[in-house]
Amino acid sequence: MKYVIAARVKKQYLQRLLVFLIAVLTISLTGCDDDNDSNNADDMEPEAGTAYFVGLFINTPTGRIWYLGAYEEIPASVNLSQMVELGSGFRLSPYGEHTYVWNGNAATLAKYGVENDLSIEVESIMSFASTGLAGDFGPPAFISDTQAYFFALNEGKIIDFNPEEMTITEIIDVAPLEFSPDPEARHVVWYSYISGDKIILPIGHYPAGSNVRSEAKVAVFDVTNKTVTYNTDSRASAGYDEFSTNNQGEYYYRPRFWEVYSRYYLDSPSPTGVMLSVREDGTFDPDFSVNLEEILNAKGIYDVSIVFDNQAVVSYFDSDWTPPNEFTQVFTQTRPTALVDLDNGTFEPFTAFDEIASGAIFPKGSDKDGNIYYMGRNTENVSYLVTLNSPTDYNIVASQNFDGGSWQLVHQVR
Repeated sequence: MKYVIAARVKKQYLQRLLVFLIAVLTISLTGCDDDNDSNNADDMEPEAGTAYFVGLFINTPTGRIWYLGAYEEIPASVNLSQMVELGSGFRLSPYGEHTYVWNGNAATLAKYGVENDLSIEVESIMSFASTGLAGDFGPPAFISDTQAYFFALNEGKIIDFNPEEMTITEIIDVAPLEFSPDPEARHVVWYSYISGDKIILPIGHYPAGSNVRSEAKVAVFDVTNKTVTYNTDSRASAGYDEFSTNNQGEYYYRPRFWEVYSRYYLDSPSPTGVMLSVREDGTFDPDFSVNLEEILNAKGIYDVSIVFDNQAVVSYFDSDWTPPNEFTQVFTQTRPTALVDLDNGTFEPFTAFDEIASGAIFPKGSDKDGNIYYMGRNTENVSYLVTLNSPTDYNIVASQNFDGGSWQLVHQVR
């Protein structure tokens, strides 16, 4: 009998021990799960929130130094030490969720992306050394995620590349841009404008000698046929390699201070100071021509800053202006600015930009809501970012003195 009782006691002991061990094991596993949950929480990526690329350059004795950073919202000012210093010889081109950075010294294009923690990373780099493309060069025209173009029209070629794969697709031979008879004068393309199946490039002329091209000119690349045509208009002289665009997306070929340089410092044929309209197919509108010099009784046009509806903000040299001994002194002079009605040929004095710019502002990017950000730099070298409600109503987004440098890129990626 005692053996039976002993056996029962032993059995009960073993059962209790088993229950105890199971309980301990359960608690241990639960603890491990809690630890794993804690570790996983620490290792989790931050969620992807709003992100903007912001780019700028500063002037130094050795040239322009470029910077790039990413922010949850556009900062009112930046700390350069918290941005990526790219160096000199760079250009920034936004598209989609990336900023593409051209390195003219190395002839490479780097694709930068924004991480969820707002750090920026180089996702890939491609070389254009085999194409001959190098140096300070205009930004590419992006057609889609897989199709973009660099334009080397002076050399008669266009480089078709895939920005997603970062590979060269094709080098297209086209009719070259004619050089000026004066080897010191430069005909250049820089900015490009996508219009349907065409890419329109205003041709600028930077006179350094005695010859000035006497007519306005644009290049039109047909994406489908892979051909380039050059359209000219003798009503205006050589203008600038960037259109003025209004808030409806229309293009204006505009005069700029190089024409004043030609007239007063090179004894070249006098430019006309005429502003023309370029249609969606890249041809000049025969029914639109505005002589800004005549309207303003001006000795020359410094710049056409923006066009809003039918009103253009124009900086100019008035009838009392005396050219300084050196052309570079022109940039430090105070100039009048006018709001010109392009339909009626009338104008009124314009002072709305006096705080933010010494005459002109330039578009530098946009956000997902369609807001365009303009850069201006005033006489105290403070660079501003603003959005416009009208030519006389703007909102200051950011301002900072970059020692003569300026904001150059605003691009919302998400």
